[in-house]
Amino acid sequence: MRVLVLGVLLGSCAAASGPRAIGVGSLAGCYALELSPWSNAWPAEWSPPDTFRLDTLPARLPSRWLSGSRMLRPQVDAFASSRGGGVAAWGQQAPDSIWVAWIGAYMQVDLRLQTRRSGLMGFARASTDVLAPPGLEPHATANARRVKCPRPLAEPAG
Repeated sequence: MRVLVLGVLLGSCAAASGPRAIGVGSLAGCYALELSPWSNAWPAEWSPPDTFRLDTLPARLPSRWLSGSRMLRPQVDAFASSRGGGVAAWGQQAPDSIWVAWIGAYMQVDLRLQTRRSGLMGFARASTDVLAPPGLEPHATANARRVKCPRPLAEPAG
């Protein structure tokens, strides 16, 4: 039922403002993220940051499963410090949509966002290595609007 309601809500948003095709370079920059409350319990320290930066530099990743991905900042501390490190990356999945992911050794949060005139809209999904029944993984609606990069995110990636 929750998945159906989320699908209807996302479909309504898509019809209202329509997706826009856009390139990686045009998407680069900082965004303020607003999430609705999570559908199921999810620790606050494992949530995405309030502001994040999509970079055009290729992400330095240990595996090829995210080939073509770009750097994402900041890293979520809880993911980076868990069992040997984490990954923060983003990529374009279609001309009008992107994925954004913070991945730890045993948990992850990812965003699926479509481009809109007002910014990026879509949903957030969270998961751990403890399997939840299908449809019960925590999820939330997500809106990201472009903002001026705060000082720590404005610095070149290192």
